[in-house]
Amino acid sequence: MNFGAFLVFIALSYFGTEANGAPTTLTYQGRILRSDGTPLEHSNVSFIFQITNPSGQCTIYQEQVTGINMTNSKGVFDVPIGAGLINFPLSGGFTVLDAFNNSTSYTCGACVGYNCVNGTSTYTPLNTDYRVLRVQFHDGSGWRTIAPDNHIRSVPFSGYALSAQKLGTNVASDFLLKAGLPTCTSNQYLSWNGTTLICATSSAASSSSTGLLSSTDWNAFNNKLDSSSSISTSQLPTVPVSKGGTGVTSLIPNRLLASDASGSAVTAFNCGAGQLVSFDALGVMGCINVSSLGMFTNGGNTFSANAVLGTNDNFSVSFATNGIRRMTVTADGKVGILTTTPNSALTVGGQVESTTGGFKFPDGSVQTTAASASVLPKVITFSSVSGITTSSAPSYVTMSTRSWTAPATGMVLMTYYKIAPYIFSCTSGNLGFRFTVDGAAGFIGNHAFITGVHRYQNGEAVFPPMVDTFNVTEGTTYIIATQYFTQSFSSCLFNSHGNSSGQDTIVIQYVQ
Repeated sequence: MNFGAFLVFIALSYFGTEANGAPTTLTYQGRILRSDGTPLEHSNVSFIFQITNPSGQCTIYQEQVTGINMTNSKGVFDVPIGAGLINFPLSGGFTVLDAFNNSTSYTCGACVGYNCVNGTSTYTPLNTDYRVLRVQFHDGSGWRTIAPDNHIRSVPFSGYALSAQKLGTNVASDFLLKAGLPTCTSNQYLSWNGTTLICATSSAASSSSTGLLSSTDWNAFNNKLDSSSSISTSQLPTVPVSKGGTGVTSLIPNRLLASDASGSAVTAFNCGAGQLVSFDALGVMGCINVSSLGMFTNGGNTFSANAVLGTNDNFSVSFATNGIRRMTVTADGKVGILTTTPNSALTVGGQVESTTGGFKFPDGSVQTTAASASVLPKVITFSSVSGITTSSAPSYVTMSTRSWTAPATGMVLMTYYKIAPYIFSCTSGNLGFRFTVDGAAGFIGNHAFITGVHRYQNGEAVFPPMVDTFNVTEGTTYIIATQYFTQSFSSCLFNSHGNSSGQDTIVIQYVQ
């Protein structure tokens, strides 16, 4: 074993200081040689002995031995373990042999050098556990640890045979021999007269004696009860408050008992409906209304102030019915209905219904009805209109009409495509077109107007789409008409489609 510049050879033995007594120490023997073969012969060698559990993690016992003179020893030493200064355990009375008791638990020590304190862990040995001996020595220049550690097995454990001198922690003088006990008769009992045990005779069958009941006392006691009745109130004395009683012979049922204002009597105490028992800073009991505590009760509260129900930390609040969370307000203020993980200010996990008032949008508009997607957009196609002879009358003349029933209330946008007819046999003049709903122009009042039309012969005038807006009411049927206007024409004939393909079209779409 190489420890710095030393070789250590050791032997562990066990002996007793009394020939007929239990052994009290372990003997630790060995020889310490430097690596060059010269012995350690320092005049003041110190040793630290630690006894630990099998894993070496729990120090059960530590002892220091100082001042070992190894001058001219040729490195040989013989040191008793159990006769030095005990560093651990900290309490007195613990010997090295107590470290081998497998029937107790130990507090583990934390030791640095000679200094030890109680650790935070404990060790409860098994019946078959051995111990580990860890040794350090100081050679005059520094501490050296002897390795490996020694395993202490059965022979040193015989040292714990000292318990044969005791029964548990009791010595022989703590017990009485059975042969030394007096023999008592059937009506006697053992008694201690201050020096020894004696047989004493019971006087309960004849007369009263200090600490005993006489036969008269027993009869008086037994007469308080019989097999068919209970104790009557006349047989129970009134116990004063100073003796722990109530001072009364009857109490109001189902009431609390409390001292009165003077503390001289006990009185019934109760609170009103909806109140709680409370205590002030001095411990005086009283009644308090639930609402004054800021508690929410079934049926409502009267706080006389704004009420807040929720959390003061970073957690959500949920409302449940039938054991299922139906609405949740998250820690960041999002509200979820039928969902516990809302992603917006309001997230609904089901259908949303407005029975009145509709919905208000960020621009301030309110929508009380919704258009049916099945009827939008609505397309109305006009058939050909032929053989119309214009006049020079400065007014609009209806060319064709179609009826339309509004599926919802609101504003519609109407777009008129291909409004110019196929013109033939016209002289120069002005020509205009528009469409109306129930004879009225829309809010925009758009129309297509051509000035200076000159000798259109079998030709078609095509304009961009014309649009206008109208307010309609759900369920109302409207007449949509296409109209023309002529000025300075004489006998201009035209057909709304003539030889061209397709038909005139109006597209109706609600303004969302």
